[in-house]
Amino acid sequence: MTKGLGIRQRGADSESAPDKERLESVTEEKQMPGKILVTGATGNIGTVLVNHLVERGKPVKVGVRGISKAEEMGWEDIEMIHFDYEKPETFEPALKGVERIFILITVGGLHDRIIPIVNIAKQLDLRHVVYLSDMRIDLFRPNPRSINEDYIRNSGIPFTFLRPNWFMQTFSDPNPFMDGIRNKGAVYAPVGNGKASFIDTRDIGAVAAEVLSTDKHLNRCCTLTGNQALDFHEATRILSEISDRTIRYVPISDREFEAIWNKTYQTPVSANYLKACQLTRQDVFSEISPEVSDILGRDPITFRQYALDYAEFWS
Repeated sequence: MTKGLGIRQRGADSESAPDKERLESVTEEKQMPGKILVTGATGNIGTVLVNHLVERGKPVKVGVRGISKAEEMGWEDIEMIHFDYEKPETFEPALKGVERIFILITVGGLHDRIIPIVNIAKQLDLRHVVYLSDMRIDLFRPNPRSINEDYIRNSGIPFTFLRPNWFMQTFSDPNPFMDGIRNKGAVYAPVGNGKASFIDTRDIGAVAAEVLSTDKHLNRCCTLTGNQALDFHEATRILSEISDRTIRYVPISDREFEAIWNKTYQTPVSANYLKACQLTRQDVFSEISPEVSDILGRDPITFRQYALDYAEFWS
């Protein structure tokens, strides 16, 4: 669950002037119509999405802030173009020759940039906008993601909203949870004993690839969850078993969590994130949706499998 954290995904790319020049050069050589533009391509979800699209033989354009990180992904034969949410002048060049777009934004304070992107997409007659939102977004209204959903829906462009639950990778990506595990062998969170049907970001990427490859899911909102609801005690117990070390969950108050967040990032935690924690305490995110299985034709990745795959992060 993204919830406007105000931090970038693990693997987010960086930009330099030489990188921008090389991006423009690569773009000139590889322009072709009818492509799928993937934003956030070098993060957890975007990387999986791009790889799935390539495996399917789909024409992909990767919108990145800097080419260096993208080159590390082994994407030499994929068109790469400069795309930066902090630089609106990069939007239209990136969208030219594109039929479908995957929009992922995790940087706090920039969610309003979706509106000009959608306006450009409409002018260029894009066929499909896939937007990464949040589970139970209706309980967060009004917030940036719900505003963006409404704007996309009202634009008339066919859309699909992906609404995932808490990410399993919350326990392995750079954030206060991971810091607590590394430094004190504990996850400190204000979620009480509430349960959540955590989803692996790899499943989100796979779902996005399927949705972008077909017209079967147009004008739909897809709730994406795992197939098991766990509280944080149960989740950390699994992490302990897999990593062969003791990892505890320590329930704390919202105010205590705000202090931890402020110390880690020197910036206030977003109201949406605290709201998500409050709703988790109320078991709002314990729902198990069949949509991942329905779309992918297989079961979602289990939390135990996630822990096995990421064991190095806690060992």
